[in-house]
Amino acid sequence: AVWPIVSGPARAAVRQRNTYTVSPVPAATAYQWRQTRASAWNRVEGAENGLAGWERRTSSGYEPVGTYPRVSGSWAFHLAHVEPVAQSLTLSLPLLPGVGGQLEFQSRLGYATTGQVARVEISQDGLGQWAAVWAQTGNGDAENAFSRRTVSLAPYAGRSIRVRFTYDYAGGAYYPQADAGVGWHLDDIRFAGVEELSDPLMGAVTNGTFVV
Repeated sequence: AVWPIVSGPARAAVRQRNTYTVSPVPAATAYQWRQTRASAWNRVEGAENGLAGWERRTSSGYEPVGTYPRVSGSWAFHLAHVEPVAQSLTLSLPLLPGVGGQLEFQSRLGYATTGQVARVEISQDGLGQWAAVWAQTGNGDAENAFSRRTVSLAPYAGRSIRVRFTYDYAGGAYYPQADAGVGWHLDDIRFAGVEELSDPLMGAVTNGTFVV
């Protein structure tokens, strides 16, 4: 694939038209541009607002938000394999990391076998392909306390990304319970050097140019 090159102001001026041009891509028949509003990430996600701001892909039979175990507040996230299929929570809004961007979260992997894997995954530029940037495999035992985990987002600086937390099933024996201390517990998810992108607006590129 040949990526288009966008030329124009590095920072759009306020209250005036900003014109950008796009280099042609072989065999492309049409182009679109996407505009979003960037704002600094300034909160901690600890399930205090339930699943607001999250997309849930979990099995029925348990709730991915609970009161125990937790690090702070009254609630925390919890993923479990009541069915042997991947469970995930995905942040609804895309993010834009800077050169020093990083993700920090509190993790406690409870009883889990070698077939049960906790992962942080990233998809960039809305391509729908997910890559693991952090992973922990069960060993049949359980962690009895939370640990702070840090993931650098520097490789994605300047690129729009989606972030999800996946409790995957790789096959073989597994713990099917959703009790406290079984499965993956998450709390105090935060980002530094990262902006969130909201209010997306799509438009067509005409004659190789678009205006914002």
